[in-house]
Amino acid sequence: MELAGTRVGPDVDGTLQFSAVIRDGGPIDATTWRRMLLTDAELARGLAPEQALRQLAELARGSLVVVYGVGEAVVAQLADALSRFGDGSTRLCDLTHVGAFVCPGHFDPSLREVALALGLRTRLIRRAQPAAELLAQVLPLMADTVGQLPPLLLEECRDNADVLVWPGFAPFRDVIARAVGGQRTALTPANRVTVLLRQPWDLPRIERPANQAPPRPDEVRELLSPGGRVAELHPDYEHRPEQIAMAERVTRAFLDDEVLLVEAGTGVGKSLAYLIPALLWASRTGQRVAVSTATKNLQEQLVRKDIPFLEKVLGFPFRATVVKGRENYVCARKFAEAYERARNSMLTEDRLAALKTLAWACLSSNRDLSSVGEARGGGLAAGEHFAAALRSDGETCHRRACRYNAACAVERLRRVALASDLLILNHALLFAAGPSTGVLPPFSRLVFDEAHLVEDVCTEFLGLTFSARQCQRVLNRLGHRGDPLALLHRLEADVQRSPEALANQIDPTVLGELLSSVEAAAASSRALVDLASELTRELTGREEASRMRLKPESFAGEAGSAFAEAAVDLAGELRLVSGQARGLAKRFEEAGDELDVADAQGYANELQGLADSLQEMASAVEIIVAQEDGGYVYWADVERGDVELHAAPIDVGPLLADGILAEMKTVVLTSATLTVEGDAGFFRQRLGLDRLGQGRLACEVFPSSFDYPNQAILAVPTDAPLPTEDEWLSYTVRAIIDLLVASQGRGLVLFTARSVLERAYEACVGPLTAAGIPVLCQYRDGTRAALQAELIRDKASVLFATRSFFAGVDVPGDSLECVILTKLPFAVPSDPVIQARCESLEAEGIDAMSEYYIPQAIVTFRQAFGRLIRSRKDRGVIAVLDRRLLSRPYGRRFRASIPQCGEVLCETAGMIARVQRFLRS
Repeated sequence: MELAGTRVGPDVDGTLQFSAVIRDGGPIDATTWRRMLLTDAELARGLAPEQALRQLAELARGSLVVVYGVGEAVVAQLADALSRFGDGSTRLCDLTHVGAFVCPGHFDPSLREVALALGLRTRLIRRAQPAAELLAQVLPLMADTVGQLPPLLLEECRDNADVLVWPGFAPFRDVIARAVGGQRTALTPANRVTVLLRQPWDLPRIERPANQAPPRPDEVRELLSPGGRVAELHPDYEHRPEQIAMAERVTRAFLDDEVLLVEAGTGVGKSLAYLIPALLWASRTGQRVAVSTATKNLQEQLVRKDIPFLEKVLGFPFRATVVKGRENYVCARKFAEAYERARNSMLTEDRLAALKTLAWACLSSNRDLSSVGEARGGGLAAGEHFAAALRSDGETCHRRACRYNAACAVERLRRVALASDLLILNHALLFAAGPSTGVLPPFSRLVFDEAHLVEDVCTEFLGLTFSARQCQRVLNRLGHRGDPLALLHRLEADVQRSPEALANQIDPTVLGELLSSVEAAAASSRALVDLASELTRELTGREEASRMRLKPESFAGEAGSAFAEAAVDLAGELRLVSGQARGLAKRFEEAGDELDVADAQGYANELQGLADSLQEMASAVEIIVAQEDGGYVYWADVERGDVELHAAPIDVGPLLADGILAEMKTVVLTSATLTVEGDAGFFRQRLGLDRLGQGRLACEVFPSSFDYPNQAILAVPTDAPLPTEDEWLSYTVRAIIDLLVASQGRGLVLFTARSVLERAYEACVGPLTAAGIPVLCQYRDGTRAALQAELIRDKASVLFATRSFFAGVDVPGDSLECVILTKLPFAVPSDPVIQARCESLEAEGIDAMSEYYIPQAIVTFRQAFGRLIRSRKDRGVIAVLDRRLLSRPYGRRFRASIPQCGEVLCETAGMIARVQRFLRS
């Protein structure tokens, strides 16, 4: 352990006063040695714990000792030492919890994170001495930040100083007193929260001169050309003719009301190529433009990098807003109710989490839950009792009748989106909600980025799903014995508090009948899960099936017949509950203010929302079991404790073309992979683009300008076993180890199945670690963002991952020089959707293997290839350990779909030697 301290105050210069390495005499492991950067001399001067603590107590005599982020155990030890070795004049204050008020949304920010948030530039801290000096710098800035917090929030902090601690710190106590003033407000804690959550939301559209001419292609060219504003302001500007040509073409698509399919190779810079025309169009015409992405990574890039840069480039104000589904935001009513419960909790960790979350909620501009970090040890993010019910949802929304409407994050989002020029959303929200519904305001100009994923997302959100687990959750929200937060139990409590008023309007037996119906439906839902296991055994011989296709004959056997009958009965029970809930909602609406119940209309809206959800579930179950629509494919996912029933359109093209695309004036669909062998016919057919009116559709390809012949090589071993052969996995493990040792790590290993990934990782991690190569594994070592960040940070590291890392991963530079694709990425042929689409094409006389199955795999292959070269300076190898790329006729189609690059096609030993020479040349 290392201990350091520095005096601060008006009469001292803040230089270090005390520093000591504390040793207990035991051995020091290598990891601790490296992490602390200890020297032999420092270890030799190390002090025994008692000796070091005596010196600290002497130094701190009569002072206030301030610590940050050292942990409760260390704070307790310091307090004990100061008491034992001091004279009682020393006080100790732990300011750790003030960090959450300086960095709202972070429950336990480090001192370095706090310093960065306060504008101090600091490196990673590994030693006590720089940490003590940094704390001395941070303290006055912390005090300034505290003084700027809302007075009502400071009142709440002052009232809870026993758990926060920092409001009792003398300098902060004075700051709070000045900010709050001498008079205490008469607001109760609940009312404080209500006021704190309120935010102004009526934002007008930005006013601009009327009758401006739409943007012209030559204006866009001028902005992006050498000598233009982009070149002037971008520190790493590169002249990209393909980017300029794409931007001009997108501008013409806006002018001519076209649907434009545009492939932009890696390095073209497609984001600016569509954002500049979109923003110019919105500002000149007043017509809102929407940009839809498939991944959060791209959304983050647009919001944090591209949009701020274009604010400088374009020179006029505009408003761009990220719009997500309502479940991403906190419900103000639920938050206020949960906060009150947690604030009065007996558990300190609950109270701490509640106060820190209140700071985030009242300081956040949008209350997006993705901006809230996890609480260590419980509370909002980790504690189910405080967390699960905070999300906004349509089922329990009180709508405009809600007394927290003025603080509603979703309502504010609607208003902000309505006042925006550019909307940034995702494919899922677009297909789930549709334009001009839900939180989305009307728009008629749309850009799909990552358009290669449109069919998959459209399939998911234009289909139907019933989940027994979700059904149980909705029923529990309505009524669940032992849960005082369930709607019927809250209502029952109100009935007991005001029996005379309610007795005349609400028949008490209605509540009991509804609760009985809820319990019966919940029991039927649980029984359906058991029957699903029996159906799975009957159809597959297993108890669980990740995906099991359902056909009419699936319900012919004994277990199938029982399952279908139980599913139809459950649908009937859900309809009964839905009808009873609607009836009760109607009684509340009719009674209105005559009832002695707080928020009667809110109860009505909540009942109606839950009734709608149960009605939708009942319809989904009936449709999936009946299977009357031949244009859909049906399947079940069965796992322990749940069954999900699905129906999805086999061909989304007509639905997409006649739906969203027909509603839009301009649609731009762009990606780095929209062609197969240089032709966009596959995507045109899959997305129904050929159904569009004469002259509306245009296709363009802007290839990458990277020097692939010199920057990259494709390596394929000619002696690799086929994936169907027994020795394939053991060969693949050896090849992975040898390739990554040759590349000195810096690798991404991609698998098409999680089970194979797990087995390969277990076999590779030991030898690679022994070679000094850190190994990361998806599903084990953190989130997608954290894994990508670690790949960039530790250049020697490698990542084992599955299909979700084939796209959207950007690791430029020498942190990634070797991409290994273990197998050609064909979809699982038994997947119900793939199977049904192939059958549908074959019925039309189309060769499904050639026209669908192989092209789909080629697109995924191109995405994996695109991970390798991300800039003009990158060099690297993509090794495909699947000799079908050479031995099968379709292999030529795969190779013809990627940029021409160097090739190494030989036996494994020679391939590895040549890979090593290329990377080290």
